[in-house]
Amino acid sequence: MTNNNSPNFDFNRLASLEESNAGLQNAYNNLQNSHTSVLNKVNKFEQTVARLEHETNAERAARKKAEKELQRAQIAEKVARQALAQLRNTHVTSQDPMGSEEKGHSSRKKQSEESQNAPVDALSDGYTQVEKDKRLEHLEKHIGLVEEQMRKYQKRLEETRVDLEEKIEDLRDMQNEIDRSHKQIDDLHDQLECSSQKHQEILDAATRDTKVELATAHADLKTHKDQIQQLKQELQQKTTEASSAKDGIAKAENDRSKMLHEAKELTEKTAYLAELNNELLEDIKESNSQREAVFHERDELKSSLAEVEHALAEISAAEAANRDSYTLLEKEVQHTADLTHEDRAGLQKNIEDVLAQMSELQKEVAAKNFTITMKEKRIRELMQERDNKNADQATLTPRSSSFGIMSLEDELNAVDFEQDSESEVTDLQLSVVTDISIAPVNGAAPDVSPDQGRSLSPPDLLYAIVVAALFLHLQVSSKLQAWEGANGVGFGEGYGGKFVYN
Repeated sequence: MTNNNSPNFDFNRLASLEESNAGLQNAYNNLQNSHTSVLNKVNKFEQTVARLEHETNAERAARKKAEKELQRAQIAEKVARQALAQLRNTHVTSQDPMGSEEKGHSSRKKQSEESQNAPVDALSDGYTQVEKDKRLEHLEKHIGLVEEQMRKYQKRLEETRVDLEEKIEDLRDMQNEIDRSHKQIDDLHDQLECSSQKHQEILDAATRDTKVELATAHADLKTHKDQIQQLKQELQQKTTEASSAKDGIAKAENDRSKMLHEAKELTEKTAYLAELNNELLEDIKESNSQREAVFHERDELKSSLAEVEHALAEISAAEAANRDSYTLLEKEVQHTADLTHEDRAGLQKNIEDVLAQMSELQKEVAAKNFTITMKEKRIRELMQERDNKNADQATLTPRSSSFGIMSLEDELNAVDFEQDSESEVTDLQLSVVTDISIAPVNGAAPDVSPDQGRSLSPPDLLYAIVVAALFLHLQVSSKLQAWEGANGVGFGEGYGGKFVYN
């Protein structure tokens, strides 16, 4: 229904309000989806961090175990090589007791050349050459297996280092992804605040316009009511005049058509005013309902915005805690690396000091070897003088010398180089009796060892003295190696020392 007197309601503004509401609803849904996505990413990040920590701890334990096994294998190999070198030297000496001084010198030279490559085996005079070769071949295979295991441990350590670097790079990528998610959340939050302000401005403008239109409609309605009341008064006055003026019936009959026309117009105007009043009442009710709906939607949006802000605050706190944990983890890794570097530097300095001490001790051993050589030369001269003197003497009291040598087979067989215990302590004792006794021929030779002593005739006394000097040299070498083992250098080299390796 159109009329110039009817109020004009702005439906375009209502449509724009509905569009703004739909846009806000879409923005809210997008914000909820983004919030859910961020929560999922945070959960995945926490799971990944926990998994990486577990894998890092496992790899550290495996690396420590590999380092221990590598150290144990190196010590076992070193012990085997040094032991076989000394054992072969002793074996050659025991097989050729009538050898000359040049053979003893060559055996010592051979000991220094074979100490780096020979495998260890418990050889004894009771075995055949075939059995000795089989034992040597068995120990060479064992040393080859140990070297292969050392290479595997080195390869595992390198793979562990590469995996750790890749996982650290993955952690950095995840941190960058979380930062990008935070930026998207901040952008959505700004858009939501802008949309909320715009919606509030539109709602305030619509409320003001509706109030103005309602006031105008009320004023128009009051004017129409006044007109109706005035028309009623005029009709009552005309009716009174018609009833009281019976003498003017003729005139009234003449004016009847005019009066009927005026009454018809008045009836139409009254009906129009009633219809207009009903339409205004409906418009007022509709405007009130729309305003209440808009207020309700605004309250819901405010409540949803408060919940989203609270959730964002919780997410920010959780992310801050995760960043702190990650920072502490990086500091711990850096601290561990610094400590490892310091320990390595200190160990290097200790090794250099011990090497210097070893050099000094080797010089002392060389001086003692020179002294022993001079004494051997002096003994030969004395023996020559004694032989010349004995040739001039008419009578000679024959004497005999005896010495004993214990077998090293039992002690070497007791050493288990393949044992995989975490901590192993092995004692190797130099079971060589260096006591030499000289007794008359008609007297009993002293029992100096569990084995039966061998009697030496006077011509063989020189060889016995040389053998005693060699055993004295072995004792000095064993004490030197024991000192090196106690100081952590040359670990496991020689007899007479205590070998401890973990």
